[in-house]
Amino acid sequence: MRFRNWLSYSLLLGCLVAVPCSIATAQPPGGQRGQGGPGGRGGFGMGMGGGLSGILGMPTVQEHLKLDDTQKSELREAQESMREEQNKLREEMRNSVQGGDTQGGGRGRGGFPGMSEEMRAKMAEMAAKADSKIQDILDPTQFDRLLGIFAQQDAVRALNHKLIAERLVITEEQKGKMKTVEEESGEKLREMFTGGGGRPGPEMFEKMQAARKETEEKIVGVLTADQKKKFDELKGEKFELPQFGGPGGPGGPGGRGGRGGDRGPDRT
Repeated sequence: MRFRNWLSYSLLLGCLVAVPCSIATAQPPGGQRGQGGPGGRGGFGMGMGGGLSGILGMPTVQEHLKLDDTQKSELREAQESMREEQNKLREEMRNSVQGGDTQGGGRGRGGFPGMSEEMRAKMAEMAAKADSKIQDILDPTQFDRLLGIFAQQDAVRALNHKLIAERLVITEEQKGKMKTVEEESGEKLREMFTGGGGRPGPEMFEKMQAARKETEEKIVGVLTADQKKKFDELKGEKFELPQFGGPGGPGGPGGRGGRGGDRGPDRT
């Protein structure tokens, strides 16, 4: 599979809302193998990487939130109840990427092939369902802390999250500015990878990290001083998540460490 399709597949699995924000969160190739990725053993994870469900799927996070056995059982039941729907959407995403721009519905927000607005809407809807189930299972203190960890790890996606946007009272005008930043960043990244082949090496991952940081700074820059203060308060005490081996790699989303995900498409 050509590199741009590998990249698109990684983006589809790793982002439910904002395209350019999470492609650079993984550790470069050859890095330390961490725990199972989102959707790993004992977790609720969607098996598609990222979001509240992906974070809550990590045993270290469950331990930090002090989930009891009843809550863990309820999370597993919720996961099972959504498994069929998740598998169906995962297959649609795979077919969309393999079909390229024509079968994938053209370039969606961020300029990446295979990300149609219809697919984005389905992914957002499923994420909302998962978040609702999580909110029902966790107590208010646990859920707020989960939101804080999410905000620490990925400010761009966090600010796109409905509940966080409501808490910060983000206006429609601000949302429009954030969307413009995401689209411009996505286009720059797409141009960066045009004509490439194979998986990205360490140098490319550094560029991806830099692009992610730049996007985050611009997105956060849209907030008012009061909103930034509330966002920092939501983040709370720093929490370090385990490192992964990279998209589709050992221990990463969709890799051998994450039971909830596929290994990803063949890269030929």
